[in-house]
Amino acid sequence: FLLELIRPPFRIVYRVDRDLVRIVRVWRSERLLKLQQDD
Repeated sequence: FLLELIRPPFRIVYRVDRDLVRIVRVWRSERLLKLQQDD
C-alpha cells in the first residue's frame, strides 16, 4: 500500500510491501510552505 509522509518542506510518498519499503516520490512543496506561513 502507499503512504504519504509530509515533513515540511518535503512530501514523501512511499510504498510498503511485506518485506520491502520503496520510496515512490519525494518532492518539495512550495505551496505547503506558503500555507504554513499564512497561519
